Amino acid sequence: AQCRVAIKHEKCSYYKGYEEKFASTEVTKKAFNIEDILEFGKNNHMCPYFTARAISQSAELVLCNYPYLFDENVNAKVLRDLPKESVVIVDEAHNLDEVCIDSKSFKIDKYLLDMALKAVDVVGEANDKATGAMKSAVEAEMKNMIKKIENEALRKQLESNSNVDIRKLGMVPGSIRKISSFISFLKRFTAFLQNFLRQKEVLLMTTTSFLNQMTNANLIDDAALVYASTRLNSLMDVLEIAEAEELAPLAYILQFGQMLAMYKEGFRVIYEPFFDTGKTIAPVLQLACLDASLGLKPILAKTNSVILTSGTLSPLPLYARVMGVNPFRLTSIQPESSKDVITPISISKANDQSPLS
Repeated sequence: AQCRVAIKHEKCSYYKGYEEKFASTEVTKKAFNIEDILEFGKNNHMCPYFTARAISQSAELVLCNYPYLFDENVNAKVLRDLPKESVVIVDEAHNLDEVCIDSKSFKIDKYLLDMALKAVDVVGEANDKATGAMKSAVEAEMKNMIKKIENEALRKQLESNSNVDIRKLGMVPGSIRKISSFISFLKRFTAFLQNFLRQKEVLLMTTTSFLNQMTNANLIDDAALVYASTRLNSLMDVLEIAEAEELAPLAYILQFGQMLAMYKEGFRVIYEPFFDTGKTIAPVLQLACLDASLGLKPILAKTNSVILTSGTLSPLPLYARVMGVNPFRLTSIQPESSKDVITPISISKANDQSPLS
């Protein structure tokens, strides 16, 4: 957030160096690891972060960890513009189903909600201090957001799984258009979750039934939940809120709400009033993703070829169905070795039949 503010006011000489020098440098003809790109940035007085982002759009090969592809909070900024002809190779793919499920699952406890409520106050204070120019920028930002939302891409993404009436998605709900209304929405949403955590019974619900309960109790519009996370991010830029860490809990529960509103299948809401966190027993509300294919679907839609490789992936046809890969081609390669094969033996008891660890 501090980076964004510095760029906006042209206070970062490294970003300015990146803008001025990137097109004329030989940076696109080299291979970099993290240390290399940092050293390059220092030597050429160019921001290594934005340089790396720019290179990734035209690089022949990008090596990255799973989150850069499957975590929406990361890939929206880094690898969102994969060319259609890209080939995505996922190594150690036997972990992919768990990664996809974790990337779309959420856990909320009382401490997180308390921090989110404090973050709402931070947004309110930033709004109170906003100058006339900032408030004009907020209105312009709202118009830009509406234009983005009218984009057919979002509607296509939601059509198959959405809880929300697709006809609603062409406009931003009134409950989050004005900043004062948006702050009121944030307080109602946080208050509902806090009250929900006071229950003493274990609950298992569909996302639809949980949304209906929320709407009846606090008049929270499901379409507003779809856009609330985007609304918060844009406000952070316009109001120049630099306390990014303080707003992280609020951003997390808005992502929880966005998933709730977007998907009617593949998720369950689980509430455990006496959840063992390892340190304490406390109430926890979970949005559990049960369908790993939801995490892989955006990548399959973006590119023509996705290759999953693993030395321990079995059975292959079943895994392809679980991940929603169709059509697919399977290839299994038997290992060859010129050396003598070692056969391990597991010994569980000693010669007197006493158990061994």
